[in-house]
Amino acid sequence: MLSKKTLVILLGTILVLSLTGPLMAQDSDDTAQMALDYSKAIQANTKGLMAYSWNERSQVSMEGADVVVILQLIRYTDDGQFQSTLLSQEPDRPGGRGPKNKKANAIYDGSVNAATSIPQLLMAYTMLTAGQLVDFFGNGTLSPGDGDMAGTTKIVTSNVLVKGDSVTLYVDMTTMLPKGMDVKTVANEKAIESYLDFGVLEDGTSYLSNAETLIPENGMKILLETFDHKK
Repeated sequence: MLSKKTLVILLGTILVLSLTGPLMAQDSDDTAQMALDYSKAIQANTKGLMAYSWNERSQVSMEGADVVVILQLIRYTDDGQFQSTLLSQEPDRPGGRGPKNKKANAIYDGSVNAATSIPQLLMAYTMLTAGQLVDFFGNGTLSPGDGDMAGTTKIVTSNVLVKGDSVTLYVDMTTMLPKGMDVKTVANEKAIESYLDFGVLEDGTSYLSNAETLIPENGMKILLETFDHKK
């Protein structure tokens, strides 16, 4: 026969489980609904964004020294593919021979590659498929955003597009669209850290307004800005 003390503990445990069980199930349901609502909002927003073209400016520096500034025109093709057209690239490639020039050329070429490839990778993180979003929300840790991100829900998760990556997403609970995103992933075989901010166009379409990407391995920094959105 159970002692009175043991019986009290057992009954208390049963009571706690009976109270928290439905709440946990409700939290799971809420998370699934949030993933669905966010997915629908992103799909509608992407359709709206495809009607625009815009300028994208990427400024690359290495250990604090500017290397190159690239200006591109960005648009979507009729079949929904991301397309970029180079408008300007300054300064020109150093050129020349010798060890010093060879190193300068390697830094320049690496900067140009990073400035053109990393923004496309970041766009992939902002436009996850419905299935990816279900996993994103389902595997993530949710909490209220604070500070500049007050009024958002903060979702932290990992292994989104690349094994070992980490993503923090801030969802505006009014529009169900992103307000901010932090991404730690791999690009060109190097670890990168990116911090993204989003703006809103006059018609309510959300867009990636600016991003700062750091590559700790070589001290590279890429500042990205988008502007002059036109239909």
